[in-house]
Amino acid sequence: MKSLLVWVAALMMVASSDEDDVRIAQESSGKVECTANRCDVSEQRVSSAAPQHPEVLRRYAVRPGWSVAGVDYAVGAASTSLKDPATISMAGVSIDASNRTIAISRNNITLDGYDFSLHGGYQVTVAGANATISNSNFAIGANQGSYLIYGSSAASNLTITHNTFDGSAIGNATSFIGFAGSGQVTMEYNWFKRFPQHVVEFTQANGSPSFSVVYKYNLIEQGAIKDGAHLNFLQFGGGTASSVDVEFNTTYQTPQASGGEGFQFYSNTQGGVIQDAVMAYNTMIATGGSAGSAMSYMVHANSYNDGSSALSGSVHDNFFDLQAAWGAFYSAPSGWSFSNNMDMRTGQVVNSNNTRSSAKLNRASPPRPTSR
Repeated sequence: MKSLLVWVAALMMVASSDEDDVRIAQESSGKVECTANRCDVSEQRVSSAAPQHPEVLRRYAVRPGWSVAGVDYAVGAASTSLKDPATISMAGVSIDASNRTIAISRNNITLDGYDFSLHGGYQVTVAGANATISNSNFAIGANQGSYLIYGSSAASNLTITHNTFDGSAIGNATSFIGFAGSGQVTMEYNWFKRFPQHVVEFTQANGSPSFSVVYKYNLIEQGAIKDGAHLNFLQFGGGTASSVDVEFNTTYQTPQASGGEGFQFYSNTQGGVIQDAVMAYNTMIATGGSAGSAMSYMVHANSYNDGSSALSGSVHDNFFDLQAAWGAFYSAPSGWSFSNNMDMRTGQVVNSNNTRSSAKLNRASPPRPTSR
């Protein structure tokens, strides 16, 4: 009998060791199962620079267990020696100096490591497939367009990664990014700061080819700095969004010239459709004033027009500071699920109707380093 117990114990130790090996392998690859207060994110090309706000989460009763963008690792342009965009010379890219516009007209173009804030600021327009704009600096200056990056209806599969966008000097632009094309739009590891109104607007017409959104690992702070503007981190016009994935972003908002909402998951054009919407593992802070002084709600799901544009979605495992907001959720439409969303100030669960309930939330372990 004793030998049998020893044999069973040995098997259990082997199984536990195997599970640990799987977990370690998953963490090394940047892919691991997420829980309410423990998760590890992708480490692809994370900057070795100092994070923008390393102290901001220290005052809370609870914080996310994963590495948080802009807090535990830096985002935005990593290079300190960016190139002058006036020197760009490649097939499929043209420069309009008078209108300060860089136009991409061919497929598979990459613009990496440019300072588009020079000479009063440039905007980049895209009319090709598979364009990538990375490791660059953008600023609103004397730019003539409505956006710093605009993908026309001829654009598809646009990637915007590791860039810094600064709208401090308000010019003509009201939003950083606009996209009217098709395919997947990927926005990762960017630093969006002090913007007049919106971070990104999807402006597709109903009946146009479908598109999808991947919006991850960004630091978004201090929008609606323009008087009379309406804050949105994400806005849809019409068309069909086949999937919208909003994860691992950090947002920070104090009272500005105007107010508004955070992430919107509905179409502003009747007949627009949003499918497979997920908002998870985001860290969102509204602070520095009374309720509603920084923004109204963090998330606005579906309930606009006749409430038919986004019939289902999932909002889970987000961490909020709601001090200067009216609440986390504008509404809780049927078909949407809400779970494990936390109030960082109290450690309580924020329910879909913005009430609180107790949660047995383990203290998060120190975040795993994300720089390489």
